Amino acid sequence: MALAFRNTGLAYGLGIFWGVVLIGYVIRRWIDKLRLLLVPRLSVILTLVIVCITIFALIGNKLDLREFMAVGLLPFVILTMTIERFFVIIEEAGIREGLWMAAGSAGVAVITYKILSI
Repeated sequence: MALAFRNTGLAYGLGIFWGVVLIGYVIRRWIDKLRLLLVPRLSVILTLVIVCITIFALIGNKLDLREFMAVGLLPFVILTMTIERFFVIIEEAGIREGLWMAAGSAGVAVITYKILSI
């Protein structure tokens, strides 16, 4: 994630990260009712992540924001697994713990980004 933030910028990267994770959580919650196995469920979430990233890139192109157009470099699989884990933690331990985990992941990416910037 930290390497992706180098291309999008820290503020845009974090915004996109949180946007995709929250949209993914909502869709994952809806998918849960279908009772899919792990691989089909992850396939749906991965497709959703790719669609979100594509939409952000199109918005960036329309608004002439280079940072939004660089979202294609965000790691799709990492976002997919973050969404899946975020959902599981919220279901098992509650929203507070899920948000804490996601904030921790974002925090580690920010610290790594700062170290890479040096």
